[in-house]
Amino acid sequence: MGRHGLRCRHFMEAVVRRASFLVSEFGVEDLMRVWQGFIRFSRDNRAFYHSAMPKVRMQVKNLTVPQLILALRGARDLQQSQGFIDLHAAACAELTLKIDKLSMAQAANCLCHTGFNTKFRTQAQGLVKAVEQTWSETEDLTSLRVVEVVDTLETFTSWGMKPFPLLARLDGLLVDRQVELKYTGNVSLWVLATQAFSNIEYLDARWPLVALELSRDKLFLEKISFFQQCALIISLAKLRLFDEAAYRNIAELLLSDMGLFKDMQDLAPVLAAYASVGYFHQQLFGTAYGRMIDWFEAETLDMKRRDTHGALVQAAWSFALAGYHRHFESFAAVLDYAFFENSVNMRPATLKRVAQLADIVLQEAPELAAACHYSEKVSSTRADPRVRNLLASEPVSDPKLLQDIRTTLQELSWQHETCAFETGSTSAFYVDLSLAPQLGQKVGFMTAGYLDSVRVGLPDEGLEMREGGTLAVARRVLASHGWHTAVVAKD
Repeated sequence: MGRHGLRCRHFMEAVVRRASFLVSEFGVEDLMRVWQGFIRFSRDNRAFYHSAMPKVRMQVKNLTVPQLILALRGARDLQQSQGFIDLHAAACAELTLKIDKLSMAQAANCLCHTGFNTKFRTQAQGLVKAVEQTWSETEDLTSLRVVEVVDTLETFTSWGMKPFPLLARLDGLLVDRQVELKYTGNVSLWVLATQAFSNIEYLDARWPLVALELSRDKLFLEKISFFQQCALIISLAKLRLFDEAAYRNIAELLLSDMGLFKDMQDLAPVLAAYASVGYFHQQLFGTAYGRMIDWFEAETLDMKRRDTHGALVQAAWSFALAGYHRHFESFAAVLDYAFFENSVNMRPATLKRVAQLADIVLQEAPELAAACHYSEKVSSTRADPRVRNLLASEPVSDPKLLQDIRTTLQELSWQHETCAFETGSTSAFYVDLSLAPQLGQKVGFMTAGYLDSVRVGLPDEGLEMREGGTLAVARRVLASHGWHTAVVAKD
């Protein structure tokens, strides 16, 4: 078999060389037929495609719809070359003009090759929008295959598009065909669908609930790869879905391959996912903490990279929510890495986490903050003008709910204050609505927006929602300042 495979490879190399030489003699039909023959291994046969691309680009207006889709696929695969980016844009423009002539399968094929990419031009987004508008007006979408539905969801959400009526119909197709999706040969499809909905935080989607139920089966979870397991837990957390059995199963599977976490950018989002729903799997967090300390000792982290520092702060924030700063002296080293960077160089999300981390540690483990090398930075971070401006401009979790509470208090003639920070302090957390002006005591309300409440289990199980990790730590730190808070939610 190996001998024949090698002969076949040599034969294909000879064919590619010959086809590349004959490009100038091919008509459009023959050229696109050869293009189609090599398309599955386009990167390996790039010599032919580089020779053929200028001719295809010149003839793009004369290509049929199937030929345009072939050109689109080849251009996507070879996007490292500027010429193929131009071809991709031209093919998208032509397909957009012919959108009414595309079958549903052809339109779905187009979406497969036009997911968001910083290299792609506006023509790609234009084609995606054209398909979305056409399908929104199409009554029957049942001819779409499951894989096409998932590809469509991935493409729409990659561009940040939120055509919710259409998304709801596609979501319904997945739920109706969940058996097909569960047993398809592509074991990652159900994860990709969940990830697509999480990209736009579509909390009303029904498919993620099916995915949550599937995750209760550890044997089923073992079929997907380590990094797909990571993507799944991150997606479920972003959708504010929690089930202890599912989260525990994924944690146990991740523990069996912890060596695959090669840097902070891989590890931190997983820890943050668990922290955001307030579930701290003891063994997963303990092993992850040990691995992070090992990276410190080996000095393998490139802290000059902003992404690495941001990921480390995300991990440190997650460990602080889990209370590691109160139990491990080595957490001082974590603070050193988190606070060495100048705040001017931090992204807003990282700066906010750094401020919250400082507040948590200073309130709950001040001796640890004093022990780290950057103790002055830890103490001064909360008062940093950038931090104060960032926190002051941050909207409350649920503005409408807050306004309803204010209206009620005004009708009762109760004095109150909104977005109240601790008097005389520079806390990174505030009370959404303080009753201190009326009661003379530190009493207030925290509004729970859609990101602050976590749905537990499946809807028909009737389990109570739980506080998200961010809201829980805010109440915890405010309590250390002497505040008594109550959470108010819509439901």
